[in-house]
Amino acid sequence: MRVIFKTLFLLTISIPLVLMAQPPTTTYNSQSTSGDWKTNAKWDQGSWPAHNQTNGSHIINITNDHKITLTDVLYVKSGTEINVTADDTLEIIGNVTFANGSVVNVNSGGVLKITGNVTNNNNSNTITIDGLIDITGNFNGGNGSEINGNGTMTATGTITTDGSGTVFGTTDDCMGSGGCTAAPGGVLPVELISFEANTNGNHVELMWVTGSEINNAYFTIERSTDGKEWEEVLTTNGAGNSNQVVEYFETDYNPLNGVSYYRLRQTDFDGIYKYFNIVPVKFIKNSNGNISLFPNPLNSGETVTIEFTGIETHEFLIVMRDVTGKEFYSKMMVNIENGTLVGVPTETDIPAGIYIITATSENQIYSQKLLIKKTP
Repeated sequence: MRVIFKTLFLLTISIPLVLMAQPPTTTYNSQSTSGDWKTNAKWDQGSWPAHNQTNGSHIINITNDHKITLTDVLYVKSGTEINVTADDTLEIIGNVTFANGSVVNVNSGGVLKITGNVTNNNNSNTITIDGLIDITGNFNGGNGSEINGNGTMTATGTITTDGSGTVFGTTDDCMGSGGCTAAPGGVLPVELISFEANTNGNHVELMWVTGSEINNAYFTIERSTDGKEWEEVLTTNGAGNSNQVVEYFETDYNPLNGVSYYRLRQTDFDGIYKYFNIVPVKFIKNSNGNISLFPNPLNSGETVTIEFTGIETHEFLIVMRDVTGKEFYSKMMVNIENGTLVGVPTETDIPAGIYIITATSENQIYSQKLLIKKTP
């Protein structure tokens, strides 16, 4: 018997393991004075960092009491880190995207101001806002995305998330017509229903209505002759936190002659503020004209009478609206003289509440508040 032995030789090939070297981290610190992102002298590296597609190995620090402004889009790539320290501001005039894996920190007292829309991509969860992110536009968070921290997000548009995306721990969306505010306590609309300014005799009456408020310390009325330079006229306390309709009435007893502009500013308890719309007013000094309403208040179904005094024109459009701007009565009146009485019917189906009756001529506007109450 023949036995055949076969020997198996194992050939081992040694392949060296080559580790891919990571690019070195480059840190950019803002320096000198506040200014344009794209100015080389504003950064200690002597050149400005990429922005449209940031470099994934860069750390970008806004510090030393600076405000750096980028007039372009900002796409924060995975691996990029942006830090806005206390008392510093990064302003982006363009749309912003946070990619999954990007790191953005806004420290307490820091501000990230964005004039455009913001997208937090799917699963991007390293965005920490302990200061303020102020968005003039809409915010959308993708599925699995997170905005974390103890700060505040404000948006003049909407705040929405997809799937399991969260903003300060909540998946709630905000579709408020007057803008939205998000904080660790939740997402709520800051809703301004209306803001009006009308002349009435020798003063200007100001009225605004909110549908909801959050963390609202006070309102400020400002005015301007050109819409550029503004001066403060008065302040009034806000409602703090409210999900109900709140009506505000104030008076400027020393209005400017001719055409001027009024705007409304709302300030939170932590000092964060935002502006609402601008309204024009045409005021003619030394006019003693006025309108009076009686009875006021009146019962539903009664007729309110308007008395004109000190008028200089003889034709008026009479309009009655509620505080939301809904019109209930409108009629052109002619041959109006001093002492003229005009009856405005208030139908029984008009709800109890505050209404504004406005008499508008070619060169003057008079308005008065009217309270309608239901007959017991």
